[in-house]
Amino acid sequence: MKLLAAAERREKIRTVASFAGLLRAIEIFSPLSDNDLLDLAALLELIDYPWQFPITQKGDPGDRLFILLSGRAEVIDDHGVALAELHRGEVFGEMSLLSGERVTTTIMAAIPCQIAVMNYKNFRHILTRFPTLQVFFYKLLVSRITKMNRQRAEELTSGMVGQLSDISAVELCQMINANQKTGRLKVESEERRALMVFNEGELVHAELNGSVGKEAFYRLLGMENGRFKFTQGLAIKEKRLDVIGGFMGMLMEGMKRLDDKSK
Repeated sequence: MKLLAAAERREKIRTVASFAGLLRAIEIFSPLSDNDLLDLAALLELIDYPWQFPITQKGDPGDRLFILLSGRAEVIDDHGVALAELHRGEVFGEMSLLSGERVTTTIMAAIPCQIAVMNYKNFRHILTRFPTLQVFFYKLLVSRITKMNRQRAEELTSGMVGQLSDISAVELCQMINANQKTGRLKVESEERRALMVFNEGELVHAELNGSVGKEAFYRLLGMENGRFKFTQGLAIKEKRLDVIGGFMGMLMEGMKRLDDKSK
């Protein structure tokens, strides 16, 4: 039994080492040391997807991260039409993992694909273990949200109203920041009233039911229902307000709090 266990350990080490070699060729992992890559490889599962096999399906729980190591995949709409292609080195699934929402798109293997898959628990671990990857994934999330909401962002020029059930508070605030908008965001629900003031995308004032500053912002991110209205422009006095804090840092802290609260 001991010999068998030892053989299994050696085989696992060889598999992890080989896997780490595949990861080394992916750009996002280039800053990691060899030892870090070995640690990362141990947290990933290597899966082969055959031609036309669905890798993710719209509506599924967003509990996995995918890294395309080889092959080509396609983003498919509800009618089976390919909207975009994904190639070697591309990452997907991070939006659902970071936001807690369900998968919003179906992705299918256009040719046989080899994909590294990471579960939610291990993903949260690497965000703590590897700061460079944490920055990468949050920047990727910001980029995706900005792209997805470009049309909505244009509407902010003249003001915008809507429901948090249609766009999350995280996405809404990120959209305002990414597009460097200046104005007042009011959010109202049956129990909460919030006011966020943005100057060129930076948060300069926040209040929510007695809370002010960063704490009010964090509480806003946790709101799931309510009506919002963004009004373009600020008074001279509001334009002189100091920035509350680095937006990305506050966003990451707020999302971490939401994640801790959901556990």
